Amino acid sequence: MSTLKVDTLKDKNGGNSSTAEQIAKGRAKAWINFDGRFSDGIRDDFNLSSFTDLPAAGQYTFTFTTPMANANYCVVSSGHYIRDDSQSGNTGNAREMGAYILTTTNFKLVVTYNGSTTQDAANIFCAVFGGN
Repeated sequence: MSTLKVDTLKDKNGGNSSTAEQIAKGRAKAWINFDGRFSDGIRDDFNLSSFTDLPAAGQYTFTFTTPMANANYCVVSSGHYIRDDSQSGNTGNAREMGAYILTTTNFKLVVTYNGSTTQDAANIFCAVFGGN
């Protein structure tokens, strides 16, 4: 295997330069696409060894495969709930999501509906940046 060592990368026209540090700090360190209604709902992920569906609805713990260097990272999350139950009136409603208790090895995510009721969601997406 070869290693390429450079100070700066530029596009083919010689513009839009980036340093190795900018690339390392700006890329996602972990991400996941999953269905929070099922314990085996991971569709795809990177650098997350597992997620745990906590006993309370809409609460999860994500564990990193490779730990972060510090707990000062940013978790960006979004998603929504798809329900086939037409009696619920909740079909396609948006959810609020937020990460909390960030450590170097894992973080927790809570999904709420109407700002206070926790609920599992069918489509949850998270990306982690920072933690260098």
